[in-house]
Amino acid sequence: MPKFAIEGKEYEYDGKISVKDSMFIFEKSKVGIAEFQYAIFGQGNPFAIAAWVYLLKRRAGEAVQWEDILELDLRTFEFIEDPEDPAKDSEGDSAEEETPDPTTPPSRTAGKTRKSGTGATS
Repeated sequence: MPKFAIEGKEYEYDGKISVKDSMFIFEKSKVGIAEFQYAIFGQGNPFAIAAWVYLLKRRAGEAVQWEDILELDLRTFEFIEDPEDPAKDSEGDSAEEETPDPTTPPSRTAGKTRKSGTGATS
């Protein structure tokens, strides 16, 4: 189960995003679920991170208000990788094909290399 930390406290994520949660994320960050992972881990979007932290805290049973989240030190937000994850094989790849989790950090090695945009012009 993915875990996140904020200001030294750990929060678990069960892998589910309800429509209500998705709407809250969009309302607060203007980011849809398809772009949510990149907004948090690729861009460091503070609105997306704040919305995610709020949801994690609420799911953990904390009585938190949106204004409380605005005072947190977002530099303490981190994804906690599980070194003993049984779903990973020896290569670190998932043993089974799964739907990508919008809150798991993107792979830093995946993707295509961009071509240079400085070609000759005539």
